[in-house]
Amino acid sequence: MIASQPAQPIQQKNSVEQDRGRRHGMAVATALVLAAALLQWILSTQGMRFLFVTLYPAVMLAALYGGVRAGGLATYLSATIAGYFWIEPPGSLVAPAPIDFLGVAFFVANGFLVSWVVENVQQSNLRRQQAEGSRRVELERLIAERTIDLSKQIVERETAEARMRLALEATESGIWEWTLATGRNVWSDNLWRLFGLDATGQEASYELWRRSVHPDDRARVTQLIVAEASAGHDFELSWRVHLPTGAPERWLLSRGRPVMGVDGKPERYIGIVIDVSERKRAEDAEERFRALFENMQDGCAYCRMVYDESGQPVDFVPLAANPAFYRLTGVENVIGERMTEALPNVSEAWPGLIEIFGRVAQTGRPERFEIAFKPMGRWLNVSVCRPGPDHFVAIFDDITERKQAEDAVQTSEKRLKAFLENSALIAWLKDDEGRYVFMSENFQRRAGLRLEDALGRSDFDLFPRAVAEHCRKSDLAALAAKAPIESLEPVPNPDGSVGWWLNNKFTYRDSSGRRYVGGLGVDITARFEAEAALRKSEQRLQRFYNSGLLGLFYWNVNGQIVDANDKFLEMIGYERDDMAASRIDWRQMVAPEFGRLNDHSFAEFVAIGVNSAPFEQEYVRKDGSRLPVLFAAAMLDETRCDGVSFVVDITERKQALEALVLAKAEAERANIAKSKFLAAASHDLRQPLQSLTALLRVIEMQIANKQNTDGALKKAQNAVNSLNGLLRGILDIARLDAGVVAPVKTSVDLSEMLMRLTDEYRARAVETGLSLCFAPRALRTHTDATLLERIVRNLIENALRYTSVGGVLIGLRRRGANVRLDVIDTGIGIPADKQSEIFQEFHQLNNPVRDASRGLGLGLAIVSRLAKLLGVEVDVRSRLGRGTRFSLLLPWNRPRQPPSKPNGRSSVRAAAFSSSTTMKRCARLMKHCWNAWATRFSARTPEKKPWRSPNRKGGDSMPFSPIIGSAPA
Repeated sequence: MIASQPAQPIQQKNSVEQDRGRRHGMAVATALVLAAALLQWILSTQGMRFLFVTLYPAVMLAALYGGVRAGGLATYLSATIAGYFWIEPPGSLVAPAPIDFLGVAFFVANGFLVSWVVENVQQSNLRRQQAEGSRRVELERLIAERTIDLSKQIVERETAEARMRLALEATESGIWEWTLATGRNVWSDNLWRLFGLDATGQEASYELWRRSVHPDDRARVTQLIVAEASAGHDFELSWRVHLPTGAPERWLLSRGRPVMGVDGKPERYIGIVIDVSERKRAEDAEERFRALFENMQDGCAYCRMVYDESGQPVDFVPLAANPAFYRLTGVENVIGERMTEALPNVSEAWPGLIEIFGRVAQTGRPERFEIAFKPMGRWLNVSVCRPGPDHFVAIFDDITERKQAEDAVQTSEKRLKAFLENSALIAWLKDDEGRYVFMSENFQRRAGLRLEDALGRSDFDLFPRAVAEHCRKSDLAALAAKAPIESLEPVPNPDGSVGWWLNNKFTYRDSSGRRYVGGLGVDITARFEAEAALRKSEQRLQRFYNSGLLGLFYWNVNGQIVDANDKFLEMIGYERDDMAASRIDWRQMVAPEFGRLNDHSFAEFVAIGVNSAPFEQEYVRKDGSRLPVLFAAAMLDETRCDGVSFVVDITERKQALEALVLAKAEAERANIAKSKFLAAASHDLRQPLQSLTALLRVIEMQIANKQNTDGALKKAQNAVNSLNGLLRGILDIARLDAGVVAPVKTSVDLSEMLMRLTDEYRARAVETGLSLCFAPRALRTHTDATLLERIVRNLIENALRYTSVGGVLIGLRRRGANVRLDVIDTGIGIPADKQSEIFQEFHQLNNPVRDASRGLGLGLAIVSRLAKLLGVEVDVRSRLGRGTRFSLLLPWNRPRQPPSKPNGRSSVRAAAFSSSTTMKRCARLMKHCWNAWATRFSARTPEKKPWRSPNRKGGDSMPFSPIIGSAPA
């Protein structure tokens, strides 16, 4: 296309010139003919009559100048002029010579022929000139383009040469020459510095160079040079320079070439030395990068995108991949192959993957996304970037565990939501400024609010100001408190009335550090409504009490009758003075043959905690006579220490109802069995609610008697606390079972932790008459401090709860590469066949009535789960009536610096057994605990004697030293 562009202008130019030449040729032809005729006339006047002698050249010149037209015109004019002037016309006086006519004919024929030949020659020449012109123009264009290219190349070469000169100037290099025969060396100035040598006062030599080589490379380099020089070969070698200690490592590269003598043997070597330290470091860095690339846990692949004819991405070709990529994707040997060929179902396995890779390769915008890789059952987090056009790098991170944890959290959240939506609890969460961020459906329903209207708004926006101020005050108190608090708050009901909620408020801090106030509440509006009904009921009860229809008395578990109506005193023959003087014992009033029945019924009654079934027995009156009665009782409160009994004199009916007694007794036994079954089968969550129901009845009676209700309210509060504790325990177990608790292991100072826990629980132990001691040891472990502390807390609380005499001892000692943490008590002990059951949920020994004050049966279940999470072994050793030892086997974290050896007595023992009263009690407790265990161990290994302190005189031994000292257990 470029070559054809000048052809048309050239042809047009030649055509114009040709037309102009024709017009000029006609004129020139006329002029030439006239000039030739004039010359012919002049010659003829001189007697030289040579016809057409001058006209032939005129015709030829005209033809040459103007072509066939000019030649023809010249021929015609010449023939006309010749015939007119020099040839006699026919009929003239002088007859024309025949040869003249032949000459004219020959001249005309020859003129036209010459003109035609000249025209053809000129046209051929013109075409040749046009072709040559076109070739010349094209050649000139090509020359111009080549000239431009050469100019660019020259400029680029000059630029490159300039850069090369700068690079050579900046290159750390030097040249050398080595004469083999004389051993003479010549070094450039820069070479001395590269060798780390000082040129002052020294002469370059082979031995001096050899000493500059690092000792580790000297033998290798010397052997190579000697071998190559002997053979006369070129050589290239690298070595490290022997520099002073602490100087950066320097690598040199030398290339040598021999100069041959006339005998064909090398006479000398010339070469160059280059500092390649940076290149070596780059190679090392590349090697480290390659090692990192090959060993990184995340999969990495460098790929080239493949497009179809329309430019849409359809496939990609891996160019490089690390082993983790193959492990995560399950593909093998895909380098250089199209992924759709190596993994035909790639579109089904990774939906949308090729489109995302193509978008990144085209736009250059990095993307990050998560994808489920179904063939491997994995979730992958993929990060994609573009290092160059149509290429991309993809990094695959395995997030399967995180996804599973998120699913577990979502499942746990769904369970919690279902629990909140289907229970009577009211739940909410506010930020530190009092704005709602969560509100349960119970809250919305009871307060008459919609979630979309409440979120982001405070109590001042939703409730009357007095109610809002009350709520905000308790919120601030919860934020300031270190533990959950309880508050009683008024809340407007949808119908305009005011309800009362008993709330348990706590604080929560999210990952950003922002604090929130959360709460769980119970609507106790019914309690206030029940108080009026309780007053009326109390009045009715008082009238019934004084009616004399049956005997009624109030008692305590010590056997004392604290109050009775007149009817009862009349039935048993006692006076009120006897009752005031505590001379009436309700247990001694029972006839001996009914004593066992009465005791059994009372035990069942106390265990069940509800109204007892009426039963018959006989009382011994003050005068010794017998009184058959129908007896029934009821507990007054949850302490099960006080009750009320109802007595009916059945003397007159006893004979008539003798047959019914057996049926009644059978019915009572069936009722008791049913009550026992319901008590054993009912869920622990219902117990606090049942307690609240019973307390409402007590409060009703106390209000009717105008008694103080603070005690009952406090017990109701304790019941709610028990319910909250049970819920927290259940939620803790749910979180542990869901696997959302991840341990964060660090180095933990066990002595500091246990000393702090001992100080924290010592006051509680003293309140119950127990001793709590810790034998400190400077030991550390590597584990999660928070989870380990939770385990130890549960063990300490369990030990204090089931120990009535003696105390609890906490000890530490080394066990090879482990540390054993012991919690030893002098409690009731655990039967051998029950030691595996105590770690089950809601399983308690010696607590058949499910007394919440003795725990919920969840502490050891949480200990078992936390220990499994931390990989800690829990060991239980126990003897009934002697005590129990719980042991944790923890990994020992070796201290950075070994502790200094103590002089004289053990510093630990000195710290553990000071002269303070507390430490003396601790020593006595440790001695008591160890003696108990030593008795059992001595029974197993009688040949071993208890260890005695060498620092003690007489027979007073310290057998507990294996816990804190270094003697074997």
